Amino acid sequence: MDPLKIFKLPLSFAGSYQFYTDFLKLNNSVSESKNTDLNYKILYKTLNGMETEVKIVLQEDNSIVIFKFKDKLITVPKLNNNETLNERIIMSRNNDIYLIDLIDYQILLHKRFNVNKKGFISPLKIDNKFKTENLNKFITFDIESIINKDCIVKNGDKAYFDPIIISAFDFYYKKTFTKILRKNLSIAEEIPVINKQI
Repeated sequence: MDPLKIFKLPLSFAGSYQFYTDFLKLNNSVSESKNTDLNYKILYKTLNGMETEVKIVLQEDNSIVIFKFKDKLITVPKLNNNETLNERIIMSRNNDIYLIDLIDYQILLHKRFNVNKKGFISPLKIDNKFKTENLNKFITFDIESIINKDCIVKNGDKAYFDPIIISAFDFYYKKTFTKILRKNLSIAEEIPVINKQI
């Protein structure tokens, strides 16, 4: 059972009145008090002024937790002022961590951490049969970019970084490929974001 498919979570901070009202509007089967007509009950626990823990439990037995998450307000320093984000941790076998922008209610980052397997990417096993020729299957790729600080102040998270060099290494042909996109780095340029072919 995936609780995220049963319950809808507002992107507002769980310790706010906005979350409280929006959650009950979105979830008809949940109540904040004892209600035998509904299946679930929501419980709030304020850990401190910046953290709130939320549990969704069964109505008939509040010790049976169906779903649990924690919201934490974090401050991110900006060039001109600070921004407050919400870090939401869904507590389960695979912890989901969401970083939410509280100004426009957008998910900026979603990360998953499997506590049992210590991550989802398994390290390569040592293979005695592995040969250097096997690297021929790989190509590395890198983009270097720059940005003007005034652009960050003006546009914030929507500022675009200007790509200046694209490079790749082909292990099969043992060749490096480089494309210089900008030679004069002192002049700011408008770089098209879509439909740009090199």
